[in-house]
Amino acid sequence: MFVDKTSHRLMFFISAIGSVISWISLTFFGFNQLGLWTYVILWNGCGAFGPQAFYALWSTELFQTRYRGAAQGLMFFLVRASSGVMSIAFPIIIASIGFQFAGYMMIFFLTISLVVGTIWTPKTRGKDLTEISAEVYQEKQN
Repeated sequence: MFVDKTSHRLMFFISAIGSVISWISLTFFGFNQLGLWTYVILWNGCGAFGPQAFYALWSTELFQTRYRGAAQGLMFFLVRASSGVMSIAFPIIIASIGFQFAGYMMIFFLTISLVVGTIWTPKTRGKDLTEISAEVYQEKQN
């Protein structure tokens, strides 16, 4: 009920900016108490309503039922595969170049997510699935 009454764009922006700030704190303040506490509080606090939750919501809302399973499967595959590649790459980057460079990479990717998600967040607040489907697919039928 709260999600449908609140701007998805604003919620996405807050969670994404919190994620960026959390990695900035860890990258620039390091593993001292300020850096770690800022990272833990912001990263975990923003993760509860962060991009993953919105991607799941939008993939359900914006694809017709007949395409929804394939679209969700493809998106989850791409997310999991890229996470797997990053899980292999980051330790190598940290060992060879250093943690700070890996932090810069995370800040870069999170900033891209922030910009793309904030600009192109679908305007589905307060609409039911039937209204969203009619709005999205009516334009394509005409």
